[in-house]
Amino acid sequence: MGDYLSKVSVLLVVTNEAEYLQLFCDALKKQNYAGVSLFILDNNCEDNSIEIIKSYFPQANILHVDENIGFACGNNLLAEKAIMSGTELLFVLNPDIELDENCISALVRLINQEENIAAVAPIMFLGHELKNNYKIQSYADKIDFKKRHVESLQGNQIFVDGKYPQEIVVNIVSGGITFIKAIVVKEIGLFDERYFIYGEEADLAYRSFLAGYKMVVTSEAKVWHHHDWSPKNKLKYYFSYYYMNRSKILYFIKYRFFKSLIATILKEFIMLPIKIKWALKTADLKLLKYYYLGIWHGLLNKKGRAIIEFK
Repeated sequence: MGDYLSKVSVLLVVTNEAEYLQLFCDALKKQNYAGVSLFILDNNCEDNSIEIIKSYFPQANILHVDENIGFACGNNLLAEKAIMSGTELLFVLNPDIELDENCISALVRLINQEENIAAVAPIMFLGHELKNNYKIQSYADKIDFKKRHVESLQGNQIFVDGKYPQEIVVNIVSGGITFIKAIVVKEIGLFDERYFIYGEEADLAYRSFLAGYKMVVTSEAKVWHHHDWSPKNKLKYYFSYYYMNRSKILYFIKYRFFKSLIATILKEFIMLPIKIKWALKTADLKLLKYYYLGIWHGLLNKKGRAIIEFK
């Protein structure tokens, strides 16, 4: 590469995430990589999220929509705009992510090592009070494409330098920290909009695999995920598990993995007594309603934004 800086575009879909954005913007501002542009989707925000971003990045490219169009569609719109502007690398991020100052530099070096690397990702730690413990949320995940089962090989472990390889070849990276080549997006696309939100990374990973690409993660690039995992966040749990379950079913249908579809449905209903205990511990019994509704709507092949109210 020499002194050439690859053009990097950070893509951020924002839907009322003001509580996280100061940390996000502070960290992005401190990146030690110069060639970064910011593309924001104001996904029908009703709080001051966009004002916070503008206060840090007045030159950010901001698109506005009048309704929540979802993570997949939102990032596809941003990717299109960024690629038209000449960007070479896209960094899809969630607003509740905090970057280490060396994150983008490390990812650029890694992704440019080989032509057949489609995407890379940093190691992701749990944030908030666990931030200084370096407890791993995601690093070197592995997916069985036919079963759509993701195994977190180092999840919940405490990171220690030298304990794990600095770079690991994987077959999936987390959707909210995806660093991908624009040329790959032009070839295979970014996210499938049938999923609306959750599960897009599995579909992207499978298409990348079918096209002959590989993915790599690195512990040289670090991020912290400041999501609220507490039981009081009930509406978020209703929303998340509905879409996660629906996305899994839609994936099986799309790729005609019918054996896995049948096995998943049988397993979910056999495990109902266990799911009752899980729901009570996680949020409340109402969580089961949305959990199984997601499965049902997937079987009905309902795509995009669900016309239901989470309450």
